[in-house]
Amino acid sequence: MQARFTYIRSKILVVIWLIIISALVRADPRTDIYQAYLASRMDLWKEAMTQIERCYLNGRESSLLYDLTEAQYGYIAFSISMGRKKEAREMLEKAKRNIDILADKDPLNPKVFSLMGALHGFRVRLEPMKALTYVRKSKIANDRAIVLGPEEPQAWMEKANMEFYTPRLLGGSVKNAVLLYEKAVRLFEASPERTHQNWLYLNCLAGLGLAYEKSGRVSQAGTVYRKLLDLEPSFTWVRDDLYPEFLEKHSMN
Repeated sequence: MQARFTYIRSKILVVIWLIIISALVRADPRTDIYQAYLASRMDLWKEAMTQIERCYLNGRESSLLYDLTEAQYGYIAFSISMGRKKEAREMLEKAKRNIDILADKDPLNPKVFSLMGALHGFRVRLEPMKALTYVRKSKIANDRAIVLGPEEPQAWMEKANMEFYTPRLLGGSVKNAVLLYEKAVRLFEASPERTHQNWLYLNCLAGLGLAYEKSGRVSQAGTVYRKLLDLEPSFTWVRDDLYPEFLEKHSMN
């Protein structure tokens, strides 16, 4: 009787642990960020970002602070694209404080300086009167990222973003952006773990498609958009907006 009770209790404990482990897997906010990106659900993105922040405040782990800052970076880009500049500025101030902490704790991390360069880049769009200053600061941070990590795809992706989104009068170049996006994609794909459920990889591919299209390389742009849909058929930005608009614009059915 005692042996049977012990067996039943051990089975119950196993089930409980499986439930806990399953819940932890489902609750990974980084996975939630990825799914929110695919669905263009920034309300879910913001919820996941809040969860990451809560986890960071409980343990003050640098890896969580990086995840939080990366999520804030994505949310700032979304806010700017929607014309919500006040919200973008508020989030940018939070991200700036976080990136300063990260740079102090991990001064040799190229991804940290990639993000720093991107945050300066956002200020170009939010504070156009100081554009030259922030273009310079963005370039300095990005150059440091590339020196620290010449094979880091995020560093090259952010350099591509700088070229693509910086006005030509301030030194931007779509032609250069194409080459840089191509390099960033190659580096992402050289490490399969960097492409698995990584919204930055998908965003880099989308950037390449847009740069191809803007530079007149229409066939290659279409190939990139179709590749994105092959990778993630539920990627709503490409499925519902980018690719249909591309087909309509270029009469490709």
